[in-house]
Amino acid sequence: MKQVPTDKYNIAWFKLAEYVARGEKERALGVYRLLSHSFDDVAFARQLEGDILWAFNDSAASHKYCQAAQLYQDDHRVLQAAAVYEHLITLHPTSIAYVSHIIDLYMQLSNASKVASYLAVLSDLVLGITQEKNVAKDFVMQQVTALLDRLMVAQDAPPLLNRFLAQLQEIHPYYYQIACQHIEGKK
Repeated sequence: MKQVPTDKYNIAWFKLAEYVARGEKERALGVYRLLSHSFDDVAFARQLEGDILWAFNDSAASHKYCQAAQLYQDDHRVLQAAAVYEHLITLHPTSIAYVSHIIDLYMQLSNASKVASYLAVLSDLVLGITQEKNVAKDFVMQQVTALLDRLMVAQDAPPLLNRFLAQLQEIHPYYYQIACQHIEGKK
């Protein structure tokens, strides 16, 4: 953080909290803009902006969180990026993109239990889109193959892969055939 007189810095944080508590979005964002100049950490500043927007139910919060996660990743702070994606998944539990991102982050962190947990979530989400009529087949095939690629490289994933394939065969034989062809092509 840049050098700022401590009393002014503390007052700014207090005012920010006060404006958020009172529901004064523009004032809160104004204080945030002033306060953000004292941060050396751009990722943290973006995450704080997301928190403020989220407090006001502003849909732009997710975009700010994504920016923060990317900045954390660019700075090789994978654990912080994963924490931001955990929050995004709490806000958007059916987002295939967010779940996919967090799987990749936990793979980088070698956290096999988190990878397995989120692979199970992603499997369920992908199975869900195979049943939707208004989703383009190309998009579904892309999601199925991306999931298969993750399942084939993750530790302890064979049971998840087998479960996914069995469910896919039952739900949608067409996508099951594509999945089997994809797996054979990777061998």
